[in-house]
Amino acid sequence: MRRLLRSVLVAGVLGTAGTVMAACSSPPPQPPAKVGAAVERPLSSSVRSAVLVDQAGRRFTLGSLEGKTVFISPFLTLCADVCPFTTGNLAQVQASVDAAKQAGSTEVIEFTVDPRRDSVARLAAYAKANGVTWTLARSDVAGTAAMIRYFGYTAIPKPLKHSDVIDPLTGQPVTYDVIHSDGYAIVDAKGSLRFINNAAPHFHGLLPAKLRAFLSKEGLDTLRKPDPQGWRPAGALEALSWVAGVEIPLAPLR
Repeated sequence: MRRLLRSVLVAGVLGTAGTVMAACSSPPPQPPAKVGAAVERPLSSSVRSAVLVDQAGRRFTLGSLEGKTVFISPFLTLCADVCPFTTGNLAQVQASVDAAKQAGSTEVIEFTVDPRRDSVARLAAYAKANGVTWTLARSDVAGTAAMIRYFGYTAIPKPLKHSDVIDPLTGQPVTYDVIHSDGYAIVDAKGSLRFINNAAPHFHGLLPAKLRAFLSKEGLDTLRKPDPQGWRPAGALEALSWVAGVEIPLAPLR
């Protein structure tokens, strides 16, 4: 009787464990609407084939990244208001991808919408100055225009008559700004756009010293009072986990 009872108990424990394991292996859920919008739209041929170049001079295309989940966010190196906070948030996104051991199957890209100024050399200097470990990418004017159209970005040059922002490479005042959109897009391993968020970054944390020093008055105001509706690393990782089908928890920066 005792042996039978023990057998029943063991079977019950194993059955419970099996249920728990099954529950743990279920795919991450779709994020709530407040995080962003789920979509399903294959990359256009012009976007798949647009030649991108990273901060090390390596050439690639989004088409060549098929098989990986791609997290892509617009920026420009001479933005002194919002882009430093995009970079700050992406540092935590990349740290979380690394901690979850998903770096081989997930690509994080900061894509410049300012191709006339953001050369490979400028991207490399920005990466070195700010501890960037993910991909910074540029395309030519035509490739950038294709990306802007497809992802629904805004990128409008705005001349500056009087600027207090100094270009760290030239030492000269910045002569124009680019009014641009923010947020991120996530492309799945099959090459389809699956998730979009068009909000500005909501950043709380320590910026690299050079990024903080580059902030304009508006940027310092944003640092003190970030947009409460802005995107945060935790929400971005919810979306990334859902698209990738693998849980990528928020990890602390080291």
